[in-house]
Amino acid sequence: MLNSATAKLFEAAERGELDIDAAATQAASLRLELLAIDGFDRQAVDGFVNEVNKRVGRQMVDQS
Repeated sequence: MLNSATAKLFEAAERGELDIDAAATQAASLRLELLAIDGFDRQAVDGFVNEVNKRVGRQMVDQS
């Protein structure tokens, strides 16, 4: 899921919808946030997925 989110960020940058530096910063931030989550905490994982959906766009989840 995070790889798809990263791809969507860079696709948005290619289309000119997002600055490339902003896309790279968001992608790095998402990966750091993922590393901070306890993978056994279902509530934390679900919260992270919801946050990714908000930040990257709902269509990313629908296509993955």
